[in-house]
Amino acid sequence: MKEIKFTVFGEAKSARDRTALVKDKTGTVVGFRRYMPAHIKKWQDRIRQEALNFIQPTLWEGPVELSLIFYLPAPAHLPKSKFRAHLTKPDFKNLLYIVEDALSGVLFKDDRQVGKGIIEKHYARELIDGKYQPTHPRVEICVQWDEKEEALRPK
Repeated sequence: MKEIKFTVFGEAKSARDRTALVKDKTGTVVGFRRYMPAHIKKWQDRIRQEALNFIQPTLWEGPVELSLIFYLPAPAHLPKSKFRAHLTKPDFKNLLYIVEDALSGVLFKDDRQVGKGIIEKHYARELIDGKYQPTHPRVEICVQWDEKEEALRPK
C-alpha cells in the first residue's frame, strides 16, 4: 500500500454547493445555477495547496482509501475536566464532500474512486495536567492506494 499523510491547519468548513434561482428580465424563473460559497472554496484551496506537496507524476486511477480526522473548535461552555464526543454540526458527510472535491484532480483522478473511508470528528482539545486545553483546529488526511491494483486492471 502506498500512503500519503498530511495535516491542514484551520477550521474545517462544511457545506454542499448551493443553488440559486436564475431569473429573466421579467422576474420569471428560467433555471438554476449551482455555486460554491467563497469561504468553502478558500478551505478547499488550502487542502489542495497542502496536497500539492505530495503530487504524483500521474493521477491515480485505481481505488482509494481515505482517512480523515477532524479537530473542530470546542465551545467555551464545554467542561475542561471531561471528554466529550463531537455531536454537533458540521455533519461528517459534508466535511468529507469538501475534502474529496479538493483532492480530486490533485492526488487521484475523481472522487468516485474513494471506496473506503474512515472519518472522525473531535473537539480540538488536548489533555494537559488533567484538564482539556484548546489546540489548533485541523484535519489530518491520509490517502492510501495499492499500486498492485493498477497492474491488475485490464488495459
